[in-house]
Amino acid sequence: MQRVYGHVVVSATLLLLISGLAYYFAAPLNWGAGEAVLLGHMYAGAVFALYMILALPTHYRTHIQRIRNRLFLANSWNLTLLLLLVILSGAAHFLPYLSYFTDKVFYYRFETYDLLSAIHLLSAAAMGAALIMHLKLSYSKDPS
Repeated sequence: MQRVYGHVVVSATLLLLISGLAYYFAAPLNWGAGEAVLLGHMYAGAVFALYMILALPTHYRTHIQRIRNRLFLANSWNLTLLLLLVILSGAAHFLPYLSYFTDKVFYYRFETYDLLSAIHLLSAAAMGAALIMHLKLSYSKDPS
C-alpha cells in the first residue's frame, strides 16, 4: 500500500508541476491552449489536494513514531508546510473561478494575483525538491 501511495504522490506532483509550468510559460503565447492546461491543472490540483488531505494523516500516524533521524523529521514537516502553502495558494487561485457559479463574481487586483502566482510557483518548486529529498531519505539504508 505504501508504494502505491508514493507512486500516486510522485506522479501527481510531477503532472501538476509540468502542467503548472506549461501554463505559466505557454499561456502568454497561446491563450486557447493555456486555458485548457489551466483548467486541467486546477481540477487535478483540487483532486490531489483532497487526496493528500485524506491520506496524509494516516501516513503520519503510521510513520512519525519510527523516525529518529532529525533531518528526515525536519524534511517531513517542511514538506507538509510547503504542501499546505501550495494548497492554500492554489485554492486562492481557484476562488475567482468558483465565483462564476454564484451571483457574485469577483477578481483579485493584479498585484494580488501576481503575488499569489509567485507564492504558488515558488512553493510548488520547493515542494518538489523537498519531496525528492524526502523520498531519497526514506529509501536510504537507515531513514529513521
